[in-house]
Amino acid sequence: MIGLMAALASAALPQQFDLDCKGTLNAAPNAMARGGYSNSWTGHFRMDLTAKTWCEADCRSVSSIEMIDNAQIVIRNDRPEPGMVWVIRLDRNTGEYFERNTLLAENAYNIDGRCHRLSFSKFPEPQPDPAARPPVGGQ
Repeated sequence: MIGLMAALASAALPQQFDLDCKGTLNAAPNAMARGGYSNSWTGHFRMDLTAKTWCEADCRSVSSIEMIDNAQIVIRNDRPEPGMVWVIRLDRNTGEYFERNTLLAENAYNIDGRCHRLSFSKFPEPQPDPAARPPVGGQ
């Protein structure tokens, strides 16, 4: 019954929105960072759940959302090799944000935070490639 109520609540929310997030970035100890470190973190995302697309910050590129269900949104779930992962997950009910990146051991980090919804600011219009030139002869 609770799962059904959560599903109905999720369906009633707008499917396009921005997220404003705050939290803590924890870098793993390694040769580059020596003992590791912890810093405050902020993030801004644009989400379109209907189109299953998202972008971050100034939205230079729009990417596909990996998975959406009633409990969570998994933005990324890259696992190119055993022990390597880049996952970004949002809890749809609590707004909790979790990111883990171990793709490069010297730059491994976790982010734990919380997000709240804002009005959708839209994705930018695709811009033509300035390097692209029309074929010779205008064809």
